[in-house]
Amino acid sequence: CYHSDQVKTIIEAEDIALTDLLPHGFSGSVLDCGSGTGYLLDLMQVDPSQYWGIDISDEMVKVAREKHPKHTFQKKDMFDIKEGSVNNLVSLFSVPDYSGLGFIDKAYDLLDIHGTLYATFINKRGGYDSIYCLDQAGYEFQPYQYTKEEISQHLKKFGFGLVYICGFSTTKELPKGVCSEQIAEYFLEERHNTDECKYLFVMAKKTK
Repeated sequence: CYHSDQVKTIIEAEDIALTDLLPHGFSGSVLDCGSGTGYLLDLMQVDPSQYWGIDISDEMVKVAREKHPKHTFQKKDMFDIKEGSVNNLVSLFSVPDYSGLGFIDKAYDLLDIHGTLYATFINKRGGYDSIYCLDQAGYEFQPYQYTKEEISQHLKKFGFGLVYICGFSTTKELPKGVCSEQIAEYFLEERHNTDECKYLFVMAKKTK
């Protein structure tokens, strides 16, 4: 596993890589599930009139509103929303880690007929069996982890016809002195090696 003094650089590299994997702009409405302190908006610009961020933490919502006052944030659990028709549903380093594949089922219900899902999952083969920020806070939590094959099968089972899954980041120790931009480039070069990556990035379009 990489050394603790590499964490900041790794996180910066993950942000850069994820920005490259996400679309350069969203068409239509965006539901950001587990929006935290506004992480998606830290990575890219989203039209405030099309954005709705939800999180179950009062404190997270408060900080997000302070950081991004033009955007809408609300304390809410996506599983409490009865139905929806959003064009894009996003969840980065969030709901899938806590709710497992049930996240996909609910995302299907909330998306428009041609809506697109963007999410990250912890890779079962990647050696990442805990969440760093929770570890540092003293919480013991075992996140859900899946293989690329398990996620793909579940997506197609629930009517996501166009599925793209790649990997990014690592739990391996990296050479010292390497900048975050170089590490991000390495992550992107290795994105098709889903056997050893830390996270799986999922983009899937609802087709029925």
